This record gives sequence, structure tokens and C-alpha cells, in this order.
Amino acid sequence: MQLRAIPAFADNYIWMLSDDDGNALIVDPGAATPVEAALSAQRLRLRTILITHHHADHIGGLQALAARHHPVVYAPDDARISGDWQRVSHGNTLTLAAPALSAAVLALPGHTRSHVAYHL
Repeated sequence: MQLRAIPAFADNYIWMLSDDDGNALIVDPGAATPVEAALSAQRLRLRTILITHHHADHIGGLQALAARHHPVVYAPDDARISGDWQRVSHGNTLTLAAPALSAAVLALPGHTRSHVAYHL
């Protein structure tokens, strides 16, 4: 597995985890363009997206990436995150197919009420 930080906006990062089979997981794609560039440069296929909360700098690229790549998307149960995603909450354990990982979902309210983290 390789973990990469994709620079976005003036001071943010979008995290990308990839396996040796060319599958990629993205965490909080605030913008689609830098993700598309990173996927192309590394010749990766976007298979999974993890969303931690609803702020625009974390979900701004979600719709475009989902429409183009059709990944499995996991997001907290929050009406402000529109889409037919897999809804997660504290205590869930996810079995991700590509990259093949398991992830525990942890509720971290504070920054936002529905904020979650994923322990991979």
C-alpha cells in the first residue's frame, strides 16, 4: 500500500491510498481536478471514497469523481451530503473491496456534529 498526500486549495491535502493492483481510495475529495491528476499520473483506478464530514473543502469534488469513476462512497449519515452513498456511523466496521482493507468508523463530533474518522 502507498499513501500519498494530494495538495488541494491553498493549504489542504486530499489523501490517497493505493494498492499494488492499481486500486485507489480517496479520503475527503474537496476538489476533483487534483485527484484526477494524481490518479492519471499513477495510473490508478478510483474504487473507494471515504467522507469524514460535509464541509465543501472535503466533499467539493465528490459528485464529479463519483459520476466519472463510480466508486463505492462511504459517508456519515448527514442530509448535507447528498447522494446514494453507504451511510456510516460510530461502531461500524467496513470491509473495503479495493483496496482490500477493513475500516472501523469512529464518531468524532465537535468540528461538525456528524464528523467521523476511519481507522484503517
